Amino acid sequence: MSVSNSSTNPEISSGNKLDKNIMVVAKSRLLASHYFNGFVPNSYYRYHSIDQVEWVARDTVEQRFELKQIIPYVCLRHNRQLLTYRRTVKGSEQRLHNRISIGIGGHIKEEIDNKPGLTFLDIIRMAMIREFNEEVSIKWSEHGKHGRIRQVGYVNDDTDDVGLIHFGVVYCLDLITSEVESIELLEDELADVRWLDYLQLQQEAATSSLESWSRIIFPALLWGWNGGGI
Repeated sequence: MSVSNSSTNPEISSGNKLDKNIMVVAKSRLLASHYFNGFVPNSYYRYHSIDQVEWVARDTVEQRFELKQIIPYVCLRHNRQLLTYRRTVKGSEQRLHNRISIGIGGHIKEEIDNKPGLTFLDIIRMAMIREFNEEVSIKWSEHGKHGRIRQVGYVNDDTDDVGLIHFGVVYCLDLITSEVESIELLEDELADVRWLDYLQLQQEAATSSLESWSRIIFPALLWGWNGGGI
């Protein structure tokens, strides 16, 4: 299974991303019933209230610490390894430049993702699929089955300046060698694609190369959470 980078999707980098309305929820509401810091599985946390969602221009929320920007975050797993990449300086989030990540995802945009009749998690999942298809191309083998991306949990990190204003819904796609021929990342904001195992990710975390959410999530995905599999 080969992995590579490409810049074949010019539309992704066009336009001003900061003037778009994105999904946010007041931190006091999002974490009112069960505050946590770190990663937790689906069974540990529930939030379903679409009525408390707000849509706010991204350039106005960066300093509003009472709001959490909701981010779908997809991890690709294969043979007890996770797909990683480095965020280049072409990305819009300067605080993550040159950091290594295990997650594919982005902001949830009102003009694209906010469809009538959808629940809170429905909107997030639809945005996740859109973001994933924009950023990742998987070439399946002739008899390969298209993998199912499943939600595995949530991530929150109030100790980090980026995490302080973001809240992640975490998904995982398990891949089988015989079913996938190649994986290509389509954005020029993403570089140095590699598969890394637990020890290699530990080494990256020790050098502070690994971004906060990735550092929090990878142990659960490769070793399980609190003794149980994810």
